Amino acid sequence: LDYEPGIHYPQLQMQAGTTGRDLRCYSITRQAKDQDPKGDFIRKYVEELAEIPGTAVLEPWKIPVASKVGKLAARYPARIVDEAKTSKESKTAIAALQRWFQEGGRSSGK
Repeated sequence: LDYEPGIHYPQLQMQAGTTGRDLRCYSITRQAKDQDPKGDFIRKYVEELAEIPGTAVLEPWKIPVASKVGKLAARYPARIVDEAKTSKESKTAIAALQRWFQEGGRSSGK
């Protein structure tokens, strides 16, 4: 990270969703597939998944439990959030906030 506070501070605020504009909803799975397509980072830093072969490491919850690899994946804790299930709700809420902001952020009088 270079030091350019004129752009970095606003960018960090925007990515954190604290600017009130351009609210974002990132997909953890998509980010993993885009930024770590082979799963090298995950294997290096998530000990429980280090032995999972190939791209299965990106979505260990999809590995059949009865398989040999499934036994390895079972060492990793179960997900507490189903990204696919919550994504739609999050995007709906974010879209509503964006509309509210674009309308001036005023109460609708309801």
